[in-house]
Amino acid sequence: MRYATFLLSTALWALSAGAAAPAPAPAARPDRAAAFDQAYFQAFNTCDLKTLSALTAPDLEFFHDLNGMQRGREAFLASVEKNVCGKFRREPVAGTMESWPLGQEGVIYAGTHRFCAMTPSAQTAGCQGSGRYLHVLVEHDGKLRLSRVVSYDHRALN
Repeated sequence: MRYATFLLSTALWALSAGAAAPAPAPAARPDRAAAFDQAYFQAFNTCDLKTLSALTAPDLEFFHDLNGMQRGREAFLASVEKNVCGKFRREPVAGTMESWPLGQEGVIYAGTHRFCAMTPSAQTAGCQGSGRYLHVLVEHDGKLRLSRVVSYDHRALN
């Protein structure tokens, strides 16, 4: 009897130790990722640095296959102001976004996007490039903020 009690106790302990906290309803996570992506890139495309700052974690890490790694929100915002504002906009490719919960702390999402020049002559040509991305959103003070970015597979559109 002692042996059976020991085995049962050990099995219950092992099950409870490996059990994770229940994840939020799956339907809520993709909606949050899509809403965040839309808000973030509306600010990105219109050079709204104040909104970008509010949506970006101070310790942002940005990994880019062509330009390397960048650390920190302020360095990222300076780069956007210098290299993006008034030069190009980002368009998500419909149907490519996927998202996954990040425990109780946030969301991971990925997809494909196109880059389109904002100069009048280039706008008539449409979008010139594409790339893939993976974003990690972490909750800070009850709000999602972009914490990690992996931007890769950049190429010209044919």
